Amino acid sequence: MTFDDMKKASKAVRKHKRRAVKLNVSVDVNGKLFSCTAYDVSLGGVRLKVDAPIFENENVSINFEDNLQHIAKVVWVSAGYVGLNFNDRPQKIKEHLSGITTNLS
Repeated sequence: MTFDDMKKASKAVRKHKRRAVKLNVSVDVNGKLFSCTAYDVSLGGVRLKVDAPIFENENVSINFEDNLQHIAKVVWVSAGYVGLNFNDRPQKIKEHLSGITTNLS
């Protein structure tokens, strides 16, 4: 499945609005920290561009600015990108990432 196919399929099943961003973040995969870029975020998850050995169904820790950390599950991997679903409730994500998630539902 191509990245474009993945985008089309994910739009059909999204529960939350997404916001286009470009943020430097890091992701902890099995105790190893990798720098990456977040390209969009919602109250349910985030899409990252990352050069790391990440596989579907893994749990990873995403480190945002101000040392905000969230655990997420990898739901897809394609062409250097990964889609993650936050484990926390949407309300907690909204509170922690308020500058990014303003007006998202």
